[in-house]
Formats: sequence, C-alpha cells, structure tokens
Amino acid sequence: MFRKSFIAFVLLMVSSGNQAALFDRGGGMIYDDALDITWLQNANLGGDMNWDDSVAWADGLSHGGFEDWRLVSMDVNGDESIVDCNGASELACRDNELGYMFFYNLAGSPGDDLVGDQAMFTNIASIHWSDTEYAPNSALAWGFRFVIGGVQGGFNRNDDFGAWAVRD
Repeated sequence: MFRKSFIAFVLLMVSSGNQAALFDRGGGMIYDDALDITWLQNANLGGDMNWDDSVAWADGLSHGGFEDWRLVSMDVNGDESIVDCNGASELACRDNELGYMFFYNLAGSPGDDLVGDQAMFTNIASIHWSDTEYAPNSALAWGFRFVIGGVQGGFNRNDDFGAWAVRD
C-alpha cells in the first residue's frame, strides 16, 4: 500500500511540475514564479497610449520602491520569433509573456474575453502593447489581444493600447 501511494505521489509531483503560481507581493505587484517576473496588478496603470509612449512610460516607472520596470515582452529570448501560445508547449510559451499570462496564468482559451478584472489582476485592456517591434517594419509593433487571446503583429505604433509593466 505504501509503495502505491508513494508512486502516485511522485507521479502527481512530476505531472504538476510545470504549474505556475502567482504570489501577491502587496503594493499592487504580483510575482509569477514560472516567468520569474513581477507584474503590475493594475494591467493598465498608465492608461492607453501609443507604443513609443508605452515603452518610455514603463522604462521610467517608479512603483513599489522599484525603478527597473519595463514593458512586457513577446520575445523574451530575443530571437525575433514570436511564439503563438495557442498550441505551443508551456515551456515554449514562456518566451511570450503576454501569451503566457493569457493561456497559463489566466487559463484562457482562444476566443475568451479576458478584458477587465481577472483573477489577481485589474484593468486588463482589450489589447496590450509588447516591447517587441514588428520586423522588418519598424513603424509597427507586436501586441496581444486579451479580447480573443491572440498575438498580433503589425499594429501601428501610433495606435493607443494598454501598457502593462513588469520587472525581472
């Protein structure tokens, strides 16, 4: 009996090893242990703005005693390849912080509308900018649609969307 229980326990631990957890750090900050980043709890604290202003806002943000904030990334490893988390493995999706938020932290599915207050977060916008330019056209940038759960490149950098800051 002990051996069967022990094997079941080990299998449970191995199968749940990729489960991310979010921790409320207080002061409007939520820590993501899978991505090893801290998210602003208010997903659109700075309000909607164009891409250049979003990047500058996050880079200049002072919140919770920290000044090393940045705009969330959809290309963490910098290989200029955007992972569509719909159908990607959990590990591959870690390269797209906004996709990871939608599909893993918020357990969204394609077509879900996760705008507004969700789980531990408030003020999620329909579309959030990423810090990732859309190569080869530098007049465009990548964003993520929380209204349907999809990545989209080619947003005009002059459009006003949500800006979600994170820190490593």
